[in-house]
Formats: sequence, structure tokens, C-alpha cells
Amino acid sequence: MDTATLNGVLPKSEVQASSFLKKYPNYDGRGIVVAILDTGVDPGAEGLQQTTDGKKKIIDVIDASGSGDVQMTVAKLENNIIQTDSGRRFQVSEEQASKEIKVGSLRAFNVFPDGLKKRIKEERKKELTKQQEALLSSLNKQLNEAKQSKNKPLIKDFEQRIEAVEAWIKIDDVGPIYDVFLFNNEKVAIHVPIYNDQFKLNQEASE
Repeated sequence: MDTATLNGVLPKSEVQASSFLKKYPNYDGRGIVVAILDTGVDPGAEGLQQTTDGKKKIIDVIDASGSGDVQMTVAKLENNIIQTDSGRRFQVSEEQASKEIKVGSLRAFNVFPDGLKKRIKEERKKELTKQQEALLSSLNKQLNEAKQSKNKPLIKDFEQRIEAVEAWIKIDDVGPIYDVFLFNNEKVAIHVPIYNDQFKLNQEASE
């Protein structure tokens, strides 16, 4: 922003700030640290780079967006393996296991914007419907075979399975659940589920 425009935004002359600073040139905030809570600030803005005495103007910036979204607890390890609330099992290195590890879980749909959530729901429903239809086809085939053999216990079993799958189709998709790890209060790793029984966190934690 050029000087003329800046003077229009900050009327220093009208409020006598300019004359005050001429009289007291060191009364410009030097040596004072101010904490500001704001909905958004551009730390790259020209006027926020340097103080009048040549020091860095912004000491630190903390982005609290999403703060508290994940409740973390200290992980319990057995043979360097963590089992999370999602039921997944993760293997950590000896070095990682020697320090405190905190673990939590995050429902993606709780933090995703509506547009992204809608798209992911549609994609997941399409894939899930395909799997459910294949499963129902297989179960119905086995049910017909059981009926031909007049095996009543087996008929009842397959009817209950089909009923469970049909009920499953109607359940609302709660979305993916991510496992979140905090290593020694320093490094964070977020695991995107890929449906394996056990995972290694060595690579993710070091990134």
C-alpha cells in the first residue's frame, strides 16, 4: 500500500499521532509485547514485518482452527503395538515407544466442508452398494440351495443374513475415521484407513 493510501486509512495527523511521535520518538511501542486474538491476520503483510527499531514485529502466530477437535489420551503399548479405539493396530519403532505417544480419533465428516462431504458420501455409497449387491446375490443363491435341500436351520440362517445386509444398506454413512497420533508432544501423524489389520507408523511419524 502506498504512503498516500496508508495515510487515508490511518489518519495520524488528524488524531495528532504524528506530532506526538515527533515529540516523543521512542514512544512507539518498542519493548512492549502485545497478544492479539483475531479471526484472521496476514503475517506476510508489509506493515507487520519490522518494528521501528528494526526488530521482527510478529514473534509468533498460533492457528487455533480446529483446536480441540481430537481428544488425545496416552497410548498403551504392548510389544510396540498400539490398538486404537477404531480397532486398528499400529506398530511403532523402539525409539518412538521409548517416549510418550498420545492417540485419538477423528471423524472426517465432522471437519470436512459440506461440498466435500457430499462428494465422498456419494463415492462411498456407490462402492458400498456394489459390494452389498454382490453379497446379497451370493446369499440369495445359497438360500435357494438351502430351500431345495429343505434344510430349515440353514434357511433361517441365510434369511437372517439377508435381513441384516438389507438393514445395513439403510444405515447412514458416518464417513471415514482417522487415527491421530502425537509423538512426544512434537510430531503428529494422521493415518488414513486402508483396511489392513496392522500398520507401521515409522515413516508417517518421521515426516
